[in-house]
Amino acid sequence: MKRAMKIARIGKVAGPHCLRHSFATHMLERGTDIRFIQELLGHVKLDTTKIYTHVAVPKQQELQSPLDALTGQPKPSAPRLPAPAPPKPVGRMQICLREIAGEPQAASVKLSIQNLDRYVFLEGIVVREPRPGWITLEVPPLEQWERPLCALTAAQRARIESPEFYHLLQQHIGRRYLAWKQSRARTGTG
Repeated sequence: MKRAMKIARIGKVAGPHCLRHSFATHMLERGTDIRFIQELLGHVKLDTTKIYTHVAVPKQQELQSPLDALTGQPKPSAPRLPAPAPPKPVGRMQICLREIAGEPQAASVKLSIQNLDRYVFLEGIVVREPRPGWITLEVPPLEQWERPLCALTAAQRARIESPEFYHLLQQHIGRRYLAWKQSRARTGTG
């Protein structure tokens, strides 16, 4: 939780319970019935659920009149912001997967980052598939990579420390893992 907050640049103190509170609040803000939220949270009394959602403020533009629903008029949608431009490349990176003995639904990941005249390796990432199609990624704290990060350029270090880097890792490693697993199934090595 502390690492996720650091990546997201959240300076406040919060714990896992804050996620539960935020979940309930956002569900209510999106128009979810409070009794449904009560059931999801496992509360016996509705008053307990109201404590979780006391800061919820439904946005006026998201509210729909019951009359609009009867007449079939769609509620106006909020304007969409353009997608941010992808960041400029700061180097080349390769992803290498290795089998973890005794864990058929997991692999260790080694990142190779090309830096001028040599490669810098970041290890300790584990990709798992606890259920078919559900990929999780365990990334060690940045402190564990302190020594290899010193061998990278300032731009490369900044990219690795950014939240966007972890989104990219999740996408690329997830796809690579599924292809790797499928390849191993075809060749009978997995």
